[in-house]
Amino acid sequence: MVEKKAFQTNIASFWGTLDGLKGSFSTIAHVVADRSQCVLGVPCPPSLIPIEGQLVIVEGTGKGDLEGICGGGTFKSLVLPDSGSEYEFNFRFGKDCKANN
Repeated sequence: MVEKKAFQTNIASFWGTLDGLKGSFSTIAHVVADRSQCVLGVPCPPSLIPIEGQLVIVEGTGKGDLEGICGGGTFKSLVLPDSGSEYEFNFRFGKDCKANN
């Protein structure tokens, strides 16, 4: 039996406004996609591939109003019929972050 999961690590940058604060920071995300509902040789619609993962902010990369930010959290996509996404992130500033001690 083969487990049909795909594992990915993504690096990205955020530029924009977060809770009224303008700036940027870098992130690393570990993502797992479950392709068990897909049929071999047939294109699998994204609506059948649930994705879940963890995201962390790379400490020390915050710029602008987001300087000193740290934290992260979890996310997942829901498949049909529920479809959509769920996110649970916690962001902190200052002494709560190792890079700012």
